[in-house]
Amino acid sequence: RPLFVGPAHELSGTRFFQELLSRRSMSCPTARTAAAFAFASVAASTLASVGRSSPLGLPLITGYLVAGAAAGPYVLGMLTHDDCTSLADLINNDAMGFIGF
Repeated sequence: RPLFVGPAHELSGTRFFQELLSRRSMSCPTARTAAAFAFASVAASTLASVGRSSPLGLPLITGYLVAGAAAGPYVLGMLTHDDCTSLADLINNDAMGFIGF
């Protein structure tokens, strides 16, 4: 259902935040998800530094993207779609906290 429905006065003040929070499904990542993410992060860092020191001199982001795509649900399947969703919630909230601070 769309976020902005009804008259504007219905979504003013705390009502707006109640609507926003009711749509948010926060799930904490499992230990398996955290371990797979840690392994994928180390692999991404290693692949990025190898790509950087190669004769092509690839930017670090190339290694991060390749490792992330490989670890995701469509190639190696280390992280399932649900794992990616729970990690995205956690990482997005942390990123917004850093930006807001």
